[in-house]
Amino acid sequence: MEQLSFTEYQSKLLIELEKAFHLLSPDWSKQNNYDDGRTRFIYEVENVDEIIRRCQGDEMLFQYALHRWYNYKTSKHCEDLFCLEGATRVKNQKDREVDIYIRGIPFDVKLTVYSNKFSFYPSPLNTRELKDAMCRWLYENQSQEQRKHLKNRIFIVCYGENKLDSFRLKMDFTQIREKIKQYLIYFQENEFNQITVLDSGKEFSVRTDVIYIC
Repeated sequence: MEQLSFTEYQSKLLIELEKAFHLLSPDWSKQNNYDDGRTRFIYEVENVDEIIRRCQGDEMLFQYALHRWYNYKTSKHCEDLFCLEGATRVKNQKDREVDIYIRGIPFDVKLTVYSNKFSFYPSPLNTRELKDAMCRWLYENQSQEQRKHLKNRIFIVCYGENKLDSFRLKMDFTQIREKIKQYLIYFQENEFNQITVLDSGKEFSVRTDVIYIC
């Protein structure tokens, strides 16, 4: 397999992400274990044409796979950006609770879009209180079924003028890398934010934060 520099790989990835973005339906089925099982091939696929081939004309399956692939590729690249700025990638790539270590502390990285269901809070989230409120809401409402956990997590939240604009921001790697860089510089001298979240009547203490992309 050809060895690409980081810049070359990112450029090639962006071409495919742009292609995927223009084929995406603005709506898709809520993620679930059944359809995740049918689309496990997204972890092996490097381009949109291969997704089309694997789905064999099934438009619903194609949209589900394309959304998953876009989310997977942008998320993994965000982990790469953390590592370029000083974080360490977890050795077990199949670990569902840890993606990276920052100063030896494990974190899951969650790239997501700003939900209209959270619209009763102002944007951008420019206070610690509002960021903590969003973190609690995200823990309660995202990554359900087999993806759910209550461990340390950094949320990269994309906020655009509408749903598709927010989705496009997931591949704004220039802005994302700069925000990650500033975040890690800050926490060279400061302790990570820590909150308590509730689940099934139990309290869990987690280190968590929001990096806001707009």
